[in-house]
Amino acid sequence: MSGQGRLLFELDEKIDASLVTAHAGVPLVIGLFRSCGAAGRMDATVTTRRHKRRLGPSELAEGLFALWLAGGERCEDLALLRHATARDERLGHTPPAAQTARDFLNAFHAEDLPLLQQGERSQVPAESAPPAARGGVNRVRVASMQERVP
Repeated sequence: MSGQGRLLFELDEKIDASLVTAHAGVPLVIGLFRSCGAAGRMDATVTTRRHKRRLGPSELAEGLFALWLAGGERCEDLALLRHATARDERLGHTPPAAQTARDFLNAFHAEDLPLLQQGERSQVPAESAPPAARGGVNRVRVASMQERVP
């Protein structure tokens, strides 16, 4: 998986115009996601259906991070990001297709969990496996940030 470790880049005084992007903050956020261990935890705990391109859970999440950071609002907006070669070189993969992203997000949905149960008091049902795994990823991320800046 390319969802591990630091992003590979170097400063170059000769700029290739095709590698210039207005989304310079995207690799920084994804680099933090990887370096704090959240990407590795996600790959270890979240299971997804593998698509043709075989993107792992952390790579699918990175594609969604890129979408949201670039101002996208829907999975269809990923089409615009899929053509940015500068981002691909730094991240090591192209963001997922819209349908792949929708399938990934739908894996976290649980329709059969009732919000209210029989009895006098309402109860919140237990988390299903995908959100529980995502919670573990969030705990790793927060713990990493707290270690650096308590």
